[in-house]
Amino acid sequence: FTITQSFAWLFTSTVLQGSNTLIGLQGVFGILVELPFFFASKQIVNLIGLRSSIFWAGVAMVVRLLGYSWLKVETQWWVLGVELLHGLAFSLMWTAAVQFANERAPVGMKNTAQGLVTGMFLGLGPGFGGIVGGFLVRTYGYHVTFRAGAGFMGVAIGLYGIIGVITWYRERQRGKQLPDEEVVGAEVEGGRV
Repeated sequence: FTITQSFAWLFTSTVLQGSNTLIGLQGVFGILVELPFFFASKQIVNLIGLRSSIFWAGVAMVVRLLGYSWLKVETQWWVLGVELLHGLAFSLMWTAAVQFANERAPVGMKNTAQGLVTGMFLGLGPGFGGIVGGFLVRTYGYHVTFRAGAGFMGVAIGLYGIIGVITWYRERQRGKQLPDEEVVGAEVEGGRV
């Protein structure tokens, strides 16, 4: 998330040679989707499950990063369509992470768990992403940096999905079947993914 947050507007203004209007609309388009998703996020997470929410937010982020990596000056206005994925990815990931920390925190540790989530999302993640992303942008350029971010996120979310399916399968074999909505990226009995 931090590569796009740190470098999306710089990319639009420098590489895509976007106008101030385009850069301003870029933020608006992300928020247009973010607001309704935040409004309905609890219902969405309850419908598809925490693990699936994190998985699909990651998939949306991979598509968003790839979208940025394919943009050129001639297609600069397509950045608005790519930016719509921000609302989906961020709102779903943030809501699932906050709910996950709240549900899994030991008694009396919920505030600490929320502090850790916030620290990772708004502190360590952006700091690390800014440093690594800045190095990559300076060394290889924006397009390669966005592709590298998509590759990293794709591998991470793929491993997350595999671990989720294995965990679900093992728990099911032990007789501690997880709810169907806890399966990530696999077809389950209720028809949910």
